[in-house]
Amino acid sequence: MGQKRNGHEGSFRLSANSVVGVFARLYERAGVVGASSHSGRRWFMTELARRGVHPRIIQQRAGHSSVATTQRYIEISPDQEREAVRMIRL
Repeated sequence: MGQKRNGHEGSFRLSANSVVGVFARLYERAGVVGASSHSGRRWFMTELARRGVHPRIIQQRAGHSSVATTQRYIEISPDQEREAVRMIRL
């Protein structure tokens, strides 16, 4: 599989084509129709953010050079917005 060393000892990054293939096989096995590796990446980053993972860690895992790029992938739900407002009410 197209793996590349990413500068972290014992850690590898998959090439873009390898990731596309992995996601396609996973979706096929799960019976998911209409999903892509891109939607999987978006879900992964959104889920990490939802669980409180720091944006810089998500950025590193995504391989983005800018946290601004990562933030564009992370989806925010209306429930999250309401919770954020609720948290700052005095």
